[in-house]
Amino acid sequence: MAPPSAAFASAFDKAKKKRKRKPQAAEDPASISKSKSNQSHDDAVTPKPKNKNKKQRPAKKSPQSATQPSSNRENRSLENDNDKSSNQTTKKKKQRPAKKQRPAKKPRLTQEALDLSAKLKECSQHKNLKQALQLYWNADDSTVRDQFHACIAMDCCARCGAFGEMEKIFDSIQNNNNNNQGAPIVRVETMTTAIKGYSLAGDLIKATQLFESMLTAKSNASKPNVRTLNTLLRGCLWTAATMNDKDQTICGGVVTSETMWRKYCQDHSDSLDVSSYEYSISLLCQNLQTEEATQRIDQCIQQFPDALETHAAIYSSLALAKALLGDKDGALEACRMANSAVQNGHSNPQSWKGDCSESRATSNTLFRKHRLSEMELHLQAIQETCRSKEFPPDEDALAKRIMNGLFYFSGGGVTKADENDNQLQEDGGRLLRRQVVNSSWLSFGLKAALKKDAVSSTDFLRVKESERLYRKLKDKKDGMVIQDDGAMRHVDNKNDSRPVIDVELGSGHGDWIVHQAHAFPDRYHLACEMRADRVHQIFAKGMLGRLTNLAVVGDDSKSFLERLQPKSISTVFVNHPEPPTQVQGKSHEDLQAIMDNGLEPAHMLSSETLLAAAKCLQDAPSSRMVIVTDNPNYGRLLCATVVRINRQASNSVKLESVDPGGLRTVETVDKIQLLGGQPSSRIGHAEAGKKGKGSSYFDRLWRTGAGAHASRSERYILVLQVAS
Repeated sequence: MAPPSAAFASAFDKAKKKRKRKPQAAEDPASISKSKSNQSHDDAVTPKPKNKNKKQRPAKKSPQSATQPSSNRENRSLENDNDKSSNQTTKKKKQRPAKKQRPAKKPRLTQEALDLSAKLKECSQHKNLKQALQLYWNADDSTVRDQFHACIAMDCCARCGAFGEMEKIFDSIQNNNNNNQGAPIVRVETMTTAIKGYSLAGDLIKATQLFESMLTAKSNASKPNVRTLNTLLRGCLWTAATMNDKDQTICGGVVTSETMWRKYCQDHSDSLDVSSYEYSISLLCQNLQTEEATQRIDQCIQQFPDALETHAAIYSSLALAKALLGDKDGALEACRMANSAVQNGHSNPQSWKGDCSESRATSNTLFRKHRLSEMELHLQAIQETCRSKEFPPDEDALAKRIMNGLFYFSGGGVTKADENDNQLQEDGGRLLRRQVVNSSWLSFGLKAALKKDAVSSTDFLRVKESERLYRKLKDKKDGMVIQDDGAMRHVDNKNDSRPVIDVELGSGHGDWIVHQAHAFPDRYHLACEMRADRVHQIFAKGMLGRLTNLAVVGDDSKSFLERLQPKSISTVFVNHPEPPTQVQGKSHEDLQAIMDNGLEPAHMLSSETLLAAAKCLQDAPSSRMVIVTDNPNYGRLLCATVVRINRQASNSVKLESVDPGGLRTVETVDKIQLLGGQPSSRIGHAEAGKKGKGSSYFDRLWRTGAGAHASRSERYILVLQVAS
């Protein structure tokens, strides 16, 4: 096999000269957050019926029976039958062809069905869960409602974190006997929407079980397509490999992605697209499986020689994995290939799938340019690290850093609205440490970092093996530890004074907190991020930056805060959290409903999360909670959420606003101030460097104008402290 560089150069030159192949369209990132189910009824995939008018070729006659008027099948039978004479005229009974499965019929469209679809889509767009459920379960629409309406309603539930409600709708479809043969047919669109929902919930076990059932489905209407595979692969990116203690099985991350990749490709290998390759290669590189990643990169480039942006992304992933393993030459070569693809990608932009409006096309173009620019910054950082005098690090440095700087508990794509009892804490620290070690072993490259083929006789590490490895690699003098009761505590035996710990919730790609860790080396920094792929990115940036005062935790924000000791955190930072909707909080009715203890929309900074953060703050005048957003509506909603906390008599902790100076008051909601201006050292932010270094990924994205409801320059800030 040719090296990746040769494969890329050959394929690219060939494509540049001939340009005969149409570039494979990349998957629209905006559509990632929207299910296939969110499309209209006309988008349903229906197999094309065969053309009955197509002329059939006449069958070839056997030389021995050329004069006979029998069929070709009859002639072959006569040739093989020595007991019958050549002039036999007895006609054989023709065998009936096997009964073929009829293609699924498109549902009959009515104006009522279209109107219901439009209303449900609007609810899903604005995350109006209550109204969406009322519309879907309305008895008057029982004859109108179909699986396409179910897809939209399920997608709304998933986006709002109401996974229990999503399952109710899905179960009703599975139990609805609308097939004459007695077995309900659940369409691929419905199944894919359910897989998306389970993936967002971080429940890869259910997502995988559903995908495997589709592979063996009898009906073609239920079999998976490439969109189904890509939905599951995204779920594997969001949720790393974790162990189910009940049946001792591993699910999630590259473990699941590679298994399902092989099963899908047995019958559907020709349907893979660039997104399929990009997701799977990213997962292999995340676990430092560079040989397997290189082989798949070659396959991708040979199949899609014009997909330059995808080439840049997969070589960037490979460059990072090589750099983490200390392979200087391999990392620099992968950077060279990625940079070449980036430069050609700027001049030959990759098209998007499907048609879209002019505003959507403009937004997509801005996003594409931003993504390529981000890749350039990423590659530049890798090259600088590889050319530094301190590179490569010590042989066991990576394994030790994984054990001391990466704690993965759970994942997913959205904050759950359903109750989370956090059962892991009840199981004790040993089981929790085993899960953390196994996730690092199976998803974040710990096995490759130790350069050992096996430490365990099984696919996962048992309790004794994980404990031995944990204690061997753990720094006992400084850093975060998991106690026997499951709580996280900072250990600092170097200083007698109380440690200063800063937390960032929803750290995203980690640019901001990595910059903070460089700027404030005397403080310890904890990044919390739910998505496993972003957890890996944050860890990698800290590792390449040789930061020992930074750790990343993969968990839901509320669960993570509840693992920390009370009154142990100096500052809780939140930068550009995703609002429940872009416009909720704009009207006075929305704010009043939140303050009056009404139903809260599902989002990261709910009243429970803010209350958990307040309980973690130290009893010190300098301890604060600082939230920065670019959406004024969301800023108002957060103010109302703080008022809600303060009005609840059962809460022993109250919050109040702090004026740090240098900012103007935009609005005041019952004494809680929404400030306007630019983040600075007054609120604990380090000064941003050149080319936006130190700013968050989304801050740089919104400055391009990609956000319709986000300000390019103005920032809205809440500075809070525990009321005395």
